[in-house]
Amino acid sequence: MSRTFVTPSGPTGRCVTSTLRDIIGRVARSKRLNDAVMDATLWHVSKYRTNCYAVDAVSVADEKMFYPDYPLASCNFVLVSIHMKALEHWMVQIVEIQMSDEDTNKHKIWATFYDPLGVSSNLEVCEAKWISFTLPLLQECKTISASEVNTDSAPLAPQRVLPEVVSLLYPKQADAVSCDILSIAQAYSYVSHVRSLKTSKSISQNDLAQMRLRLMWTMLHESTAADEDRDVEVWADFASIRKKG
Repeated sequence: MSRTFVTPSGPTGRCVTSTLRDIIGRVARSKRLNDAVMDATLWHVSKYRTNCYAVDAVSVADEKMFYPDYPLASCNFVLVSIHMKALEHWMVQIVEIQMSDEDTNKHKIWATFYDPLGVSSNLEVCEAKWISFTLPLLQECKTISASEVNTDSAPLAPQRVLPEVVSLLYPKQADAVSCDILSIAQAYSYVSHVRSLKTSKSISQNDLAQMRLRLMWTMLHESTAADEDRDVEVWADFASIRKKG
């Protein structure tokens, strides 16, 4: 079974389209998730909260900045998935934004870096991506927002000292492939304001299996007409094989 995902990225009209094949085998079993699944899943996570923006993984890797089609002042969260290609490892940056108050002195940005392995060198990679990509993205978003409302508010000052940054080391993955599922779960826990996950030292294999099944159900549920037609063909072929057996 396969699914085609069309996830918004940046201005209205710009979308990332990708197709994931053999979805049950890849998601339900202990397989690493690729960027198509990460993008689709974090986009679903972003829908749990008004004005939460999930940046697609390819844009992050290529450091191509596409901005949401609403002002930064009305944005609550920005989710940035980071893929370490050499290790086939996923991490996530969860950026919480408070800029709706008219008093600019009350404007705040909190950044949380989560590495499921809890390795300091990985977090350094996450920090480097924050400096080279995420912080400039936020700076540009604020500059655009300020110009659109014709205010004199200044953009975020370029800085190498990271403001309001927290690194999460837990829960730690207990296998070689669950970094993606844990990154997604951590992002969901922040966006949904249920942050008990960050205090857990580890996640049981049974809970990880349930997370994968929930993810698979969500992805299968979001189907297009073409996907449904292919599903009918798959089940028809399966029924034919059973009859022959």
